[in-house]
Amino acid sequence: MALGARARALIAEVEQAPARALARLGARLYRLEHSREAAAITVVEWRRIWQAYQARKAALAA
Repeated sequence: MALGARARALIAEVEQAPARALARLGARLYRLEHSREAAAITVVEWRRIWQAYQARKAALAA
């Protein structure tokens, strides 16, 4: 499935975030997912965003 522009931008932000800012970005993603703006991003896209976040978090912990 092709991702929308907003989902691609969020994944790019996750991939480029400094290690020190990753937790703050995760909190922002959570708030965004549970806000009214989340309707523009599908459930499948959110799954991909969180997968990218978890992968980045694991890579930084290693």
